[in-house]
Formats: sequence, structure tokens, C-alpha cells
Amino acid sequence: MRTSSAGKTSPRGFTLIEMIVVLVMLAATVSLISGVNLRQRDSLVLRDFGTSLTAFFQLARSTALADGRKSVCLLDVAGRRVFSPGVGRSVPVPAGVDVARKPPFPGTGEGDVRLMEFFMDGSSSGGTVAVAFGEHSGLIEVDPLLGGVRARW
Repeated sequence: MRTSSAGKTSPRGFTLIEMIVVLVMLAATVSLISGVNLRQRDSLVLRDFGTSLTAFFQLARSTALADGRKSVCLLDVAGRRVFSPGVGRSVPVPAGVDVARKPPFPGTGEGDVRLMEFFMDGSSSGGTVAVAFGEHSGLIEVDPLLGGVRARW
């Protein structure tokens, strides 16, 4: 307890200046942390999508082996998703992410782009699928002989 000049006691506590200084320090820390996260966002979105697309290609290969028939992976440009009619699942393409097959297959219909084919013996059409978001990019490579899928960033 403090004793004032009038002889009255007052409870201890923080002054207004101390509270303002603490709030300014907290605001500066939060702005620094959020700035770093926003810069890493593009890379994280791209890596997450690339990992999902790699797993989807592996699932399509496994489905082709298990069912004994070809599995085709298509990019639905209008619906912004990668799907395979034989697999029954799809991978949504995040807004701003570009997906392109290198070298390209001919189109398979209205709005659908053929990305990859997996055959019943485990092989594939092979090739590379390029993904890009902002200034970041990556490649998903598929081995034509063994059908193995690998992502490179």
C-alpha cells in the first residue's frame, strides 16, 4: 500500500503508462508473427495441395492394380478439382493454384484435362504435373515404367 501526501493509503497496481507500453509491445509482436505467416502462406498452400495430389495419384495407381483396369486422373477446370471416375474421390484445387500437365495430353471433353493414366500392371503414362501458386512452384513426377509418384519443391 502506498501512502499519499494526504495520509491516505491506495492499493498497488499498474499505471496507465505501464498498461499502454505492454499493449504496444503485444501489438508489435502479433504484427511481426502474422507478417511472417502471411509470407509463408503461398508455400504452405502449394505444398498441402501437392501432397494431396501425390497421394491421389498413388490411390489411382493402387485402384488400377486392384481393379485390373486403367485409372484416368482428370482435371476439371470449371469445378477446380482433380478426380478419377474409377476412384470415386477427388482433390479440390485451391483458388489461385495453377495445375498443368507437361507435356499435355489432348483434352478429354468439355472442361476436363487428362493429367495421368495408371494401368493395371502398375505402369503409367508418366510425365510431370506442374503446380504453381504465387511465386512458388513445384513438380509432381510420375515414373512411366513403375508408376511411382514423387513431389519436388
